Amino acid sequence: MKHFIIFVGLDVHKDSIVIALADDGRNGEIRFYGTIGGDLDSLDKAIRKFRRSDVELRFVYDGGNSLACIGVPSACGTGRSDSMIA
Repeated sequence: MKHFIIFVGLDVHKDSIVIALADDGRNGEIRFYGTIGGDLDSLDKAIRKFRRSDVELRFVYDGGNSLACIGVPSACGTGRSDSMIA
């Protein structure tokens, strides 16, 4: 079975999170997913939509202080990979 990597970009704000998705590779498709609520439940619901057995999610987010408010590492579950862009 083919294995896919999808990068999940999170722009975290106090009351919202903007999400973009990017497929792996130089020519991978980049798409805007949307804006969700800034709470952990909204993030968890969105992540569940991206999960598939053949997909590895890699989370990328900016280094702002908002990240600690939503607890991204606990929301991502096992098998995740996180990166911070400063």
